[in-house]
Amino acid sequence: MRKRSYTFHPALETLDLRTVPAVLFVDDDGSHQCKAVPTSIQAAVDAAAPGDTIRVMPGTYAEQLRVTTDDLTIESVGRYQAVIEPPDGGVTGNGILVAITDDADGVVFDGFTVRGPDDSGNLYAGIAVGFGSSAEVTNNRVLDIRNDPLNGVQTGIGILVQEADAVITDNTVRDYQKAGIVAFGPGNVVIRDNTVTGDGPTDVIAQIGIQVSDGATGVVTGNRVSGNDYTGPTTNGEAADIFVLQAGAVAVTDNRVDDNQIGIAVENQRAGLVVSDNRVDDSSTDGIRVTDSEKVVLLGNRVDDSGRYGIAVLGASKNVLVANNRVSGSGEYDLYNDTAAGSGVVFVGNRFRTRN
Repeated sequence: MRKRSYTFHPALETLDLRTVPAVLFVDDDGSHQCKAVPTSIQAAVDAAAPGDTIRVMPGTYAEQLRVTTDDLTIESVGRYQAVIEPPDGGVTGNGILVAITDDADGVVFDGFTVRGPDDSGNLYAGIAVGFGSSAEVTNNRVLDIRNDPLNGVQTGIGILVQEADAVITDNTVRDYQKAGIVAFGPGNVVIRDNTVTGDGPTDVIAQIGIQVSDGATGVVTGNRVSGNDYTGPTTNGEAADIFVLQAGAVAVTDNRVDDNQIGIAVENQRAGLVVSDNRVDDSSTDGIRVTDSEKVVLLGNRVDDSGRYGIAVLGASKNVLVANNRVSGSGEYDLYNDTAAGSGVVFVGNRFRTRN
């Protein structure tokens, strides 16, 4: 029987082009033995591909960053040792020192000192996540995001999330002009374990420690917020350590707030809001205040030594549950309700002791 001969002809197919994530280094002056690397963080950002990591050596980087690349990690080598500050001549354009924007997804910004002040009058924010982007902003110090000297201009935000999703965790934010951390517009935020310190008492500007507003949803938990205490006329506004205004569904839990004008302020809130297990001390006016809002639950908070009201429900508020809170030492009333009869505001299981 004749043997059949088989010949194998391999089929050659083009492999998909794959990009291997790279690690890029930045060194401001070459003193850390990083050869042939950028001295500018923005140059490395512009050269990076999705999935890359940029490691920034200790030094001072006087520049504004714009990050639009997906899945990019930008980290300081040595916590707080890479410092980003306004360029010579002051900030320009959007007035933001670090902007993560234009649908950049999955960005991590870790371990930097981002600082002002800026005497150009244009410094709007230290770090901003905006316009369809998502990011984790963690382990940073954000300092002196303000004009020099501090004035009443309503800008100067330490960390801003605008129409974006973000996790803001373990940052220190202090000496800002208007606000420490702000989440504004549609998007979801987790604001966790940050330390936010205002400039008060001050009659220069009504500062806000943490604000969630205008449709933003999320969780504010485990933060330490203090020093947002405005002593000027109330016609110029009021200061608060935590402020929820016209937001989506939000939970404010397990925060420690003290030495403020209003500890936790809620205004014009219509979506579900839970304020629970917070410790509020030494508010110059009210510890927790709910104004013209509905579907709010105040549960298990401890409020001590407020100048006026410990917990107050005011105006056109309705369907508010105030339950199992401990309130003491208030200047006027520990618990105060001036809403209309039939508004569905319920106080139950609270413990209180009036100062007088």
